[in-house]
Amino acid sequence: MPTVKEIRKAAKKLKTIKNQRMANKPMIPNANTLRVIKADPRIKRNKEALKAMHEAEMFRKQYINAVKKLKKIVG
Repeated sequence: MPTVKEIRKAAKKLKTIKNQRMANKPMIPNANTLRVIKADPRIKRNKEALKAMHEAEMFRKQYINAVKKLKKIVG
C-alpha cells in the first residue's frame, strides 16, 4: 500500500487535460494532414510493398494449386 507522501508525489506528476471530454477521442485528420499523408514517400513505399507481397502470395497459391492438379493427373 502506498504511503500518503507517495500518493501526493504521484498526484503532482499527473498532467491536467484542458478539455476532458476530448481526452480519449480519436482525432479526424483535416485536409492538410491528409495531403501530407498522401504525399509521404514512406507511406507510398509501404503500400507498394504490401501490394507486391499480396501479389506474390497470390501467385504462390496459384502455383501450389497448379502443382497439386498436376500431381492428381500424373499420379
